[in-house]
Amino acid sequence: MGGRSEPIGFVVGARRSRGGRRRLRLALLGGLALVVILVVAAPWGSLRGVVREELAQVRIARLAPELRAAAQEFAFDPYLLAALVFHESSGRVDAVSSVDALGLVQLKLETARERARVLGLREPERDDLLEDAGLNLRLGAAYLAYLVARQEGSLERALMAYNAGPTKFDRWLKDAGGWEAWSAARAAEGLVPFTSVRAFAARVIATTEEFRAAALLEQQPAATP
Repeated sequence: MGGRSEPIGFVVGARRSRGGRRRLRLALLGGLALVVILVVAAPWGSLRGVVREELAQVRIARLAPELRAAAQEFAFDPYLLAALVFHESSGRVDAVSSVDALGLVQLKLETARERARVLGLREPERDDLLEDAGLNLRLGAAYLAYLVARQEGSLERALMAYNAGPTKFDRWLKDAGGWEAWSAARAAEGLVPFTSVRAFAARVIATTEEFRAAALLEQQPAATP
């Protein structure tokens, strides 16, 4: 037979070498693909967040008349109510939470009905809170005004109670020995968790100033997203 034969060990070794190189190339390609995905996905995630915020602001700007009316009735800054809406529902009239909080300011149905009774209004149905922006905002502003009075005029504390629920928030303060003791204990914890009631109140107050500086409620959006 013609041709040169090679030792079996060499052939097997060569095959193993070629197989190893193929696996290495696949591993490198897989790693490169992962890097590309991470590089592309991170900016896109950030971009989506920016787009969501911009759309929320457009929706809120279109609610300027309703926001101003509710704010005037209860002596609030309309930009405060705009900020509350931004953080509660992103300006979506039909927003429903996992605990069935409803509409722009995410009121529970019984809370909305309680405020309506105080104002001498007909008790709303669930759909009313998801369809009537003016009513939702009016009842939400009434509820916030009630919480401010309950928290001795403190807007910060009222926003915390709004987020946690007034009964739960008052229990926290009572168990701690009062507002000062509770606040001091939270301050001693250092970094404020993003999901805490303190962070919620701080975000709403900061967004109020941002919206005012941008004159958000003076803008005239062309269309509702």
